[in-house]
Amino acid sequence: MKIAPPKGFSLWIRGQYRIILRNDLHPSCLDLVCELAQRPDPRRGEIVVATFPTEQGSKILVAFRRTVRGGLFGRLGINSTLGFAPRTLCELRVAATAEGIGAPVAPPLGCYWKWDATGMSYTGGYFSVYQEKALCLSEVLEGWTAARLSLFQRRQVISQFARAMTQLNQAGIVHTDLTVRNVLFDRNRCLFIDLDGAYTVKSVSEQELVSTLSRLNRSLEKSGRGRLVSLRERLWFLKEQLGSLRHNKMLVRRILAQAARDLRWHRLFWNRKKTML
Repeated sequence: MKIAPPKGFSLWIRGQYRIILRNDLHPSCLDLVCELAQRPDPRRGEIVVATFPTEQGSKILVAFRRTVRGGLFGRLGINSTLGFAPRTLCELRVAATAEGIGAPVAPPLGCYWKWDATGMSYTGGYFSVYQEKALCLSEVLEGWTAARLSLFQRRQVISQFARAMTQLNQAGIVHTDLTVRNVLFDRNRCLFIDLDGAYTVKSVSEQELVSTLSRLNRSLEKSGRGRLVSLRERLWFLKEQLGSLRHNKMLVRRILAQAARDLRWHRLFWNRKKTML
């Protein structure tokens, strides 16, 4: 497998670890990554916050996320790549590409992975700039009622989110796991995180857009936040995202139909998975 770090990043080897770091980070960060990599396996989605020094003497707060399991092989207890690049490296490449063209993502700092003896499976991790004051979409929705936001203020948040989604789509980034935990709001910014599984295309297709928005709608319902967002506000989001609903009537119908279909299917598993969101 050919390992090509993104522009502005370099590959380092420390024992069994393959580490890619942003070039402005101090080499001592390699030891910090190795220490974080040897921590006990975290809970699903757990973020560890650390401090990395830079070459200029400043410090950066880092959000460090370990890869434990994923996909079909994860269900079997195997984190296998079948010879392809580790997902942590794929995520870094997508995030670096997105940041390079101004797409709204958390700035990436690097990743690591360690192969097992067979060369077919690995453990790994990904790290990006920690958004210290940001709230995820789930927390923003919970705060709507407590803060008693007006309809105008709620629509401002929805419009901000829709504009960020449009930027992501225009950049050719397909976020395959868009959930209420993977969208961050920090003042006038909206950022996307957890691009594990995301990929780049020349142009986001209609089917990819439908699948992405359907995944978001399913996450809203599974997390219990769906009750906080009215149908009118969801349609407002689609209007901001797609432009004129009249001109995109068939597309909106397909989005709503797939969302309803996904909800019927996944509701069978909600009781078991709610605590994992």
